[in-house]
Amino acid sequence: MYIKKLFKYVLLYGLVLGIGLLLLVLSALIPRLSIQKKSEASAVYLNEQPLFTSIIKGQKSTMVDNYADTISLSIAYSLDEKQPLKSALETNYCNEPTINVNEAYNLSVMEQKKGNTPYTRYWHGSIIFIKILLMFLDIRGIRLLGAIVITGLIVGLSWLLYKNHHKILLLSFVIGMVFVGVWVVPFSIEYTSTFIIMMIFLIAIMLSEEKTIEQLFPAFFLTGSITCFFDFLTTETLTFTVPILFLLCLSFEKGELTDFKKGCILTLKSGVLWVLGYGIMWLSKWGISSLVLGRNTFIEAFEQAELRMIGEATGGGVQQLLGALFRNIALLFPMQFGKTYGQVFLLFIGIWFVLSCLWIFYGGKIKKQWFLKLLLLIGLIPYVRYVVLSNHSYLHYFFTYRAQLVSVIAVSYYFLFCLDKTLTFKFLKH
Repeated sequence: MYIKKLFKYVLLYGLVLGIGLLLLVLSALIPRLSIQKKSEASAVYLNEQPLFTSIIKGQKSTMVDNYADTISLSIAYSLDEKQPLKSALETNYCNEPTINVNEAYNLSVMEQKKGNTPYTRYWHGSIIFIKILLMFLDIRGIRLLGAIVITGLIVGLSWLLYKNHHKILLLSFVIGMVFVGVWVVPFSIEYTSTFIIMMIFLIAIMLSEEKTIEQLFPAFFLTGSITCFFDFLTTETLTFTVPILFLLCLSFEKGELTDFKKGCILTLKSGVLWVLGYGIMWLSKWGISSLVLGRNTFIEAFEQAELRMIGEATGGGVQQLLGALFRNIALLFPMQFGKTYGQVFLLFIGIWFVLSCLWIFYGGKIKKQWFLKLLLLIGLIPYVRYVVLSNHSYLHYFFTYRAQLVSVIAVSYYFLFCLDKTLTFKFLKH
């Protein structure tokens, strides 16, 4: 029995790895000449833009990351059709010590130069679509297409939730998307992959509601692998946390989830599978790259991993840990209300006070209170991520804060569930 399950996961992993490598090689085989025109248009546009800019002045939550997108486009441009496998694994981009990366990209495109700096530690799976789309669209068109895709997925999921009478979950999801500023996501190509993967997984869950969480365990392993392949270490946890939260809510509403312990076990097992899929796929990149490129890429990868975890962005230590948490939490609130530690603390106290009041006055009327506690426990996962990758979370808080989507959904579900069970709001009724 266990051997059969193990074989299933090995086969699943082999398929993802094989298809991913094949698509990277095929994208590298696309002649550079076919993307030259749109690459030039993209290079000119990016060269005129700041590397980091806010759509709304002073609002860090609306930050556009032209830096990361420039690197992605530069990698796509540098893929070599004469050495497709090597270039797809090495993922070079153009970088010059005396100029910014957008200027270097513009120079490389205009003079048709190859990249000179490897970015080997990531798979950079998004360059598959970037390379294809650059035959028809420049970066502005690619971002617009991303916005259309994300909007379509949100509308599709919302309709499925409404149609299947999961209105509390639907409202919680909408509230979460508002808090994390989903409208900003498509403005940076690199942010979109986790949201698209998450949304596709959620729609798949809604289309297979008859399946149990145990039956969907392989999907978590698969999603973890795909997330590693496409993501640039942005909001990677979203592809696990939000789907498991949805599944627990759906299972609870159907009466299949019966106690806190079972919910924790299901969350832990699905989480382990997601982490295995993510971790093995990442190790595979380093291993295959080392073999093909003839150098030990594990050294660079481990050095960067250490930097992301305990790099000294602010001198390290407690200050960095608190700063990582503070910066990410503060961006959840509009108009940058949480500008100081004191304000963020007051916001948390306020939320906790409201939830506590609901629990004190209405908790006794709500059966199966353990489920609400389970939701809030899952909502804490992003903060574990911020602590573990404190240096990365501190520096890149303007997009990593969106990992709290699951936290907002969990708190919103708690709030709406209490109101629905006590005040019986008609618009929440099936």
